Amino acid sequence: MCETLPTMPEERRNEPTLVERVARARRAREKAAERVARRYANIKPDERRWRVRDELDLGSERPHVR
Repeated sequence: MCETLPTMPEERRNEPTLVERVARARRAREKAAERVARRYANIKPDERRWRVRDELDLGSERPHVR
């Protein structure tokens, strides 16, 4: 994600007071929280089935051992 941080120096020149900086940081935090909420709302559950191995077909014969 390529987004500008809320405390970039060129933006500080446009906001001389601390109150304006805090307001900008708060807006950035709220936007980030909305992005995270949207991202987590769109997660779908994993419906795949795990397969460990093929089922064994055990015959009725005795094993041959030498």
